[in-house]
Formats: sequence, C-alpha cells, structure tokens
Amino acid sequence: MLFINVLFADVITLTSDQEVSSTIAQGEIVHYKIAASNGNTVNIVLNGLSDDADLHVRIGAIAKGGTYDCKSTNGGTTADSCSVTLTSNNDVYIRIYGYRATNYTVKATIENAAGEGVLNISDAVTLRETKFYTVPALQGQTLEALLDGLNADADLYLRVGAEPTGSEYDCKSSNGGTTADSCSVTLTQDDTVHIAVYGYRATNYTLTASLNEGATPTLTSGHAVSGSVARSAIKYYKINSSYGDKVIATISALTADADIYIKKGEKPTTSSFDCKSTNGGTEADSCSIDILENTEVYIGVSGFRAANYNLLVTSEREMIPANPQIPTVLEDAEGGTLNPNWVTARGDKPAYIWPTPDIPGAPDGDGVIVMHANGDGASLYRYELPVNNTSQMILSMDCGGLPNHLFDIYPERLRGYIPHNGVGVVVKTKLGQRIMNWDSWYTHQGSGPRKNDNGHNVFLNYPAPVEMVRGWYAPTTQWDHFEVNLNTELQRLEPNNEIIRIVQFFTTGGYLDNITLSAAP
Repeated sequence: MLFINVLFADVITLTSDQEVSSTIAQGEIVHYKIAASNGNTVNIVLNGLSDDADLHVRIGAIAKGGTYDCKSTNGGTTADSCSVTLTSNNDVYIRIYGYRATNYTVKATIENAAGEGVLNISDAVTLRETKFYTVPALQGQTLEALLDGLNADADLYLRVGAEPTGSEYDCKSSNGGTTADSCSVTLTQDDTVHIAVYGYRATNYTLTASLNEGATPTLTSGHAVSGSVARSAIKYYKINSSYGDKVIATISALTADADIYIKKGEKPTTSSFDCKSTNGGTEADSCSIDILENTEVYIGVSGFRAANYNLLVTSEREMIPANPQIPTVLEDAEGGTLNPNWVTARGDKPAYIWPTPDIPGAPDGDGVIVMHANGDGASLYRYELPVNNTSQMILSMDCGGLPNHLFDIYPERLRGYIPHNGVGVVVKTKLGQRIMNWDSWYTHQGSGPRKNDNGHNVFLNYPAPVEMVRGWYAPTTQWDHFEVNLNTELQRLEPNNEIIRIVQFFTTGGYLDNITLSAAP
C-alpha cells in the first residue's frame, strides 16, 4: 500500500481575496489553506481553466478525494466553486486535482456574518484569561482590530510574527472599562498578525478585524530591494515613468524559480502583462518595456516556487550618445574594419570593404562599404545594424557606384553597377513601431511618400532624396550625399507622431560610407 503524506511546507497559504494563477499537471494535486474564524463563510472559486480540474474543500484538515466538506461538480473548463461556514476558528484547506493538465486561477474570500472583514467573533474571557487569534497578511496591508460589546474591562494586543505578551506587542489598546478599544498594524513583509484578548475582568466581547490592501510599494529607479514570495503568489511593486522612458526590471539572487511580469497602468497577472521574463530556475532574469506616455508601471514577482530575490528596476530615458552634439558614426569603413554588429538578415553574401574610388564626389578615407543589392536577381539582400539613439535624428551618408567595376570576390555578377537599393531605419514612436524606408525605386517611379499597414508592421515609404546607387538611371561615376531629418520625414505621413528611439539602420544593398546620426541644428 502506498501512503502519501502532505507536508505543511507543501500547503500554500492564501489571504482573503488573494487571486493565484498557476498550472497543474494531469494527476497532480496542489493544496492551499486560509485561516478563518468562528462564523466566517469561506467562498472558493476555481476558474481560468484550459481543461478539467476538480475542487475539494475541508475545514481543519487536508482535503482528500473521498474526505471533504464541499466538492465541485462541474466538468470541463466550466468554473467551479465551493463554500463552507465555520463554527470555530480554524484553517480551511483547499485541494485542486488536475483531472487533465490545465491552467487555473483560485481565489478564496472570507465573509463574516456582517459581510465584511476577516474576523467577526463573539466570545468571552474569564478573569486573567487570554485568547489568541491569527490573521495572515501581505506586505503593505494594514490590519485594523476592534474590541467591542464589553460588559467589563478587557485589553487588546497585536503583534506581527509572534503571539503578543503583556510586555511584547506592536500595538496595545488604552481604554478601560467597557469602552470599545482598537489597534492597527501595517506589515513591512508577508507575515501573520497575532491578536490577543486579555480579560482584565471576566467579560463577553466582540472582536472584528479587517485588512486593507495598503499602498503598493513605490520603487526608486536604480535602487534594489530584497523580498520573498510564496509559491503561486505575486508580490507587486510600481514605479513612476515618463514618456520616452525604458523600464527594465531585473531579478537576481534567487533561491528558487520566480518570474517577472510588467504592465503599464495596472497590476499584471500571469495571463495579462506587457512583458514577462523567460528564464527558469535560479538564473537571473529581466524584462523591459518602452513607455509611450506618463504612467505608473506595475511589476509583479510571481513565485513559481517559494523564493527569496533581489529586484532592481530602472526607468530612464536612454541617451546614446551622452552628448548629442557629437555625431554618432555608425559606419565609416576606415582602417579596413567594418562595424562588427552588421547582420546579413537576408542573402548569403556579407558586406565588405573596398578601397575608396578616385572619382569626383567620392568620400574621403581609405575605404567604402560594399553591400549586395540583388542576390539571385529576384530578391533583395538586407543588411541590418542595431542602433540605440534617442537624441540624434539627422541621418546622413555618402552613396554611389563605380564605373565598370568587377567584384573580385564575386566575379559572376554585378559587373559595372549595382541595381537600385534602399536605406532605412526601424524606430519606436509615440504610436508604436515604424519601418521608414527611402528607396530609389520610388524615385524612378516618380512616387510620393506612402504608408502601408499590413496588420503586423507599419511601413513608411519615401522616394530617395538622391539617386541612391548610380548605375541604373544615372552615371555610375557619381556619388551623392544623403541626409534626412527622421522626425520631419515621419511627420510627413503621421503629423501627430514623434520618434522616441531609433532601433535599427538597414540597407538593401549599395556602396555606402560615413553612415552617421547627428543632432538637429
């Protein structure tokens, strides 16, 4: 016979109205519990199901498949619920069984006879007797306790993390006689609040306690905090961010697996977020989002397992370079070395450097960058260079072609000229990502600027202000200087938009040199 013991460490503690989302494997069992008091009704809801799971609830002991006080009845993905009412102070145990592998969300809500609070107890103490009660609470919550209905003198004590005594407590009532007494404590970390009622005289009493959510801790950019989170629980923080900021949350020093969720304007859940970290185990992880408006950004640390952690959140506008008056050279092909960050995103030929031609208009220096335009005569090559710039919006470069030029390393093609090409940038804007492209094809066709939204990307296409690559309709011996103000070009097609960050430069081929970003005069 196989005996399976459920350890207390395997039971996840909930607080009233706490919503926990997780997953469960087929045949797996997950246990939760919530502390409640005499007269409380505990309502449990199981929803968010992607497949079938069962709910069992039991007062005072672990629920089992055949031993329970309430069992769900629905099948499939229909939400399930259970309710139990307590006749004494006790823990309510919640058992979730994965009939199939499924996602789920569980929530337990405590209601007392009056319909509010987490404790509502009518009881009595004898002379010098002490009765104790406990309420689990989360970081930032405030517990407020009221002792009323007295017919003689009694005292109220609160202590976080341990039972209070006459000399050790976090709050003690001060009224005498039959005057109602109250006390409150605010938690700086997840813990249990212990409540004591001491009979200075023998008396009846009514004890009520309520928890408010308290303020979500507000973080300061660049200042790390340490914390802990229970399995399947989420601990929340927030940070104030401004238009153009980038919020980066990094979690480290993990003792078990935990994940980061970020959402603008409201608290994230495991199913609703703007960004989620992806690493598992105790490996450090991060998540980042761009901010397109002044807003509060909420960060949730979700415990895949119970874990301790360090959390660092920054919310800053990235300024690269630090001094925008100094131009940023993306590529100058000097010294025989290319920028190592070039990526051949489409095509099988890398970019390379060729000696600077000795023809009128050619750029200064000892080399130019050569990029294929047509690989097989039908599809364009594409070369990409990562960029991270928020302050320099003037894009400029030299571009041209060489007469009767034969590629020594590719002698089978592209003799004499390079077909038309385009250059462009990928940018983050107030209205989202945009792909801006200046192409000599539009110049040849006499086309004006046009916007194309294919449902996945928004393209802003422009005729090239110069003949991008000489050799098709123009002399191959001529070089030109290309220069555009990116914000001005953006607003030709989207007048109310503005660039937040230049993310990437790209080209579909050509002879290029001195690719530079600089600040507008």
